[in-house]
Amino acid sequence: TLTKVDEFYSQMPAGELTPESEHNRANMLVQYADIRAIQGHLDESIGEFGKAIAAYDALVRKNPSKIQWRSELARARNDLGISLMQKQDYQRAYAVFEVCLKERQVLSDADPGNVVLLASLGSTANNQAVACRHLNRVDEAGRMAMLCETCFRKWVATEPNNARAKERLSVVLGTV
Repeated sequence: TLTKVDEFYSQMPAGELTPESEHNRANMLVQYADIRAIQGHLDESIGEFGKAIAAYDALVRKNPSKIQWRSELARARNDLGISLMQKQDYQRAYAVFEVCLKERQVLSDADPGNVVLLASLGSTANNQAVACRHLNRVDEAGRMAMLCETCFRKWVATEPNNARAKERLSVVLGTV
């Protein structure tokens, strides 16, 4: 079904698509990529994340003030990095996480009170730390783990009753 929807969007003349329909297509591509990753079809998920990232890149270039769309682009990159790590392609995962980390840092800096953006930054820093460990970049892995810890500590301080925040912090503290 998702492939047919993608074909429909792909056949539409670019001028006829509204930003919202382009967003819907990009979001649909991420969902499909996530499904394929969950099913263990990593090569296909990586390809679909690539399509989703290209769609989001084009969308965000035309609509840079849409913070939600920029955040969704970063999420697509993060999920691509996870799929690459599952394939043990740590070098490519590292490169993807590096771009994602910069995107999420900019978003979090622009809205420092937004715990969703803060938690997302921490998650990507944690993913980057894992990639670094596999690449024997131990010092950088340590810096990424400390960034992750800082983000999750701020998250817990902002939402002290949030069990998810506490759980994420405890996991990071167990790896530092």
